[in-house]
Amino acid sequence: MLVGLAACGGGAATTPSVQGPDFIGSGTNGSTSNGNTGGATPTPAAPITSASEMRTARSSLIDKFSPITYTNLTTIPTSGSATFNGYLGGKLANTTDQITDSVIGKMNMSVTFSGSSVGVSGAISEFRDAQNRIMTGQLDLTNAALDRNGNTATDATFTLSADGILRDAQNRALVFGTALEGDFLGDTYNAVGGDVLGRVTHNGSSQDFDGVFIAER
Repeated sequence: MLVGLAACGGGAATTPSVQGPDFIGSGTNGSTSNGNTGGATPTPAAPITSASEMRTARSSLIDKFSPITYTNLTTIPTSGSATFNGYLGGKLANTTDQITDSVIGKMNMSVTFSGSSVGVSGAISEFRDAQNRIMTGQLDLTNAALDRNGNTATDATFTLSADGILRDAQNRALVFGTALEGDFLGDTYNAVGGDVLGRVTHNGSSQDFDGVFIAER
């Protein structure tokens, strides 16, 4: 089973323990100068490309925001925009068929704030399957909503959709239709994360998909 964050909080109150699916974290490796006068150009960190690297980076991001603090809804902007980068991943319910049992991919999301709700654009791409094989295609992010009158102690206040087609190494089409339900994290909406629920369909047969997303501003 995956272990992580449930969509609850208390308006920037720290929750000492949580339950729910395992977060799929981001994680950018840093680099430093060699100390020479004028400073040497740092070597860029290698991009995260494998499933295991993404899962390791996920853990780092979870640790960064633990113990979890949910953003007080009154501090979320009513104008402007912000970009969040991280990961989305999860498991397919049917473990006896021929398609993969899990996926993980990179999330790039732009959120535009307004007084009444939010808009969203972006996608999850560069997916890998359970055997670390490349999957082509992407899930597009749409239909965002922010419940500014909600209660993070009991409900997910930020919701959106992630839909699209991924193709595996055998060129089999997996059609994803998922809903993301979560909250902004940190004192100043430093991140966003929560659960992913939906269905995956292949050759007319569908199964449940259960996962998580987390992305950092």
